[in-house]
Amino acid sequence: MFAVLQPAAGRPAGIRGRLFSRRRPAVEIRAGRAGSIPFVLLMARCKKGRMDWGKIYRAAGREAGRLVLPAGLTPPPGCGVIGYDSSLYRRILLANAFFRCMASCSPRELSVALVDWEGRYGSLALELLARAGTVRVVTGRPEVYEVYEEEARRLLGAGLIVTGEAGCLDSVAAVLAPEGLTGGRRREGGALVRPLNRLFFSGQAQSSFGLTLDGSCIRLPAPYESLVPPGVSRLDFAAALYDSARPKDLARLLPSYICREGLRIPLRAAAAMMAQAVRRPGAGVGKG
Repeated sequence: MFAVLQPAAGRPAGIRGRLFSRRRPAVEIRAGRAGSIPFVLLMARCKKGRMDWGKIYRAAGREAGRLVLPAGLTPPPGCGVIGYDSSLYRRILLANAFFRCMASCSPRELSVALVDWEGRYGSLALELLARAGTVRVVTGRPEVYEVYEEEARRLLGAGLIVTGEAGCLDSVAAVLAPEGLTGGRRREGGALVRPLNRLFFSGQAQSSFGLTLDGSCIRLPAPYESLVPPGVSRLDFAAALYDSARPKDLARLLPSYICREGLRIPLRAAAAMMAQAVRRPGAGVGKG
């Protein structure tokens, strides 16, 4: 179960409108369903572009801290309403896109890197190694990767190259960073490190560099697509659906494009770029 905020149209003009508005609640709660997944629509009355955030908070209840909001709508500080955290699903989509691009390359010749400072993505490293000849893992938790290194040798007959140095990122065809280049920490004495590899896939929303995803990069399968509330991004709605029930059709979705500095790049073009980086030594290296 999750909740979606929808600003409702203002009252009709005149005496009738004023009488109607007195009977109409500031936040109307409506039930919705996407396949087998229930959700709630909070229809918040909007007067002169303003909504009663206190009443929205009370109507949302325990969902107030993860409310799916229309794109561009930011709750005022201190109101208790927080927008939905779509980061988990964003990382899944990004990995799907990265795997699709890897499929255009010869696995034996392909070298990629995974940025995982906190040691959270060992299973993902193994999936990468099953598709590439070389996988370098940049992490601040090498001890976490000991079990994955053993698993790699046992299952795949190959090893992960685990390092704490980000300098290796300019020597691979492409980089996958589910939580961005720095994750929850800052490297190099507190300064942000700008990746040299031009095929840097970043799971950080609204990253200033790298290849990222925006809210319209996917088209949802039936019946979800027709149920996306007005103004809400497909990615946020899909994230809430996925977090609620883990539907397999949403876990397998591929973005139709990825973004770089505001430019939309078709996924097939990104795949061609990765294949070119493998064929031409140094083609994966350039300004981030």
